[in-house]
Amino acid sequence: MKKRTKKELEEFDYSSFEKLAIDKLRQGGDLVGSDGILKEIIQRIVSSALEGELTHHLEEEKKKRIPSDKGEGNRRNGIETKTINTSLGQVPIERSRDRKGTFEPMLIKKW
Repeated sequence: MKKRTKKELEEFDYSSFEKLAIDKLRQGGDLVGSDGILKEIIQRIVSSALEGELTHHLEEEKKKRIPSDKGEGNRRNGIETKTINTSLGQVPIERSRDRKGTFEPMLIKKW
């Protein structure tokens, strides 16, 4: 799986992805299986949900921050990968880390 940048994670273009998925199916690609289209869809949905959770977490921390706090605020700090087991097999996912390490995802527990 190719590592994606923060911009690519945030700017998911559903219509392009849908076109790519349909093209793969028309060319005889599998719907399920190790290279199946559903696996890619699960991967995108889970990664996007985790990005949304982190965005919310960082916004909440920013609201709670005391103006006199001279320390640096929390922010995204790199991307980490994990493989999750699904009924379609193993799916590699990516999520951004936060600098302070305080983000605890709800969808998939911290790794």
